[in-house]
Amino acid sequence: MSWFDDVYKEYEKKAQDDPLPGKGKPLPQSSLTGDVLDRTIRNANYLPPWIKLQHEIRDELNQLLKGKPSAYEENIELINNKIRKFNLSFPPSFQKRLITSANLPEQLKQWE
Repeated sequence: MSWFDDVYKEYEKKAQDDPLPGKGKPLPQSSLTGDVLDRTIRNANYLPPWIKLQHEIRDELNQLLKGKPSAYEENIELINNKIRKFNLSFPPSFQKRLITSANLPEQLKQWE
């Protein structure tokens, strides 16, 4: 018998006296979906930078559509710079098109 076996047996004796809450009960189904990394990230409320940028672009497109059409041109280039940055994270087949004042409503659907 190794020292680890001794430590484990000692732990088992203590654990019987002080059981953990929920011991012997099934895990909630929501905690079993996805892989371990996915669950860990979701439970930590972590968003990867590209998802944060995607949400930011979507929100700015929504704000732009609510504003005056005269303000489109000055804001479109700022949003397009963010789209270019977003596209650097993906291969060409997954990249998003740049926006123009003509395709603004159509492009918003792509970001939602």
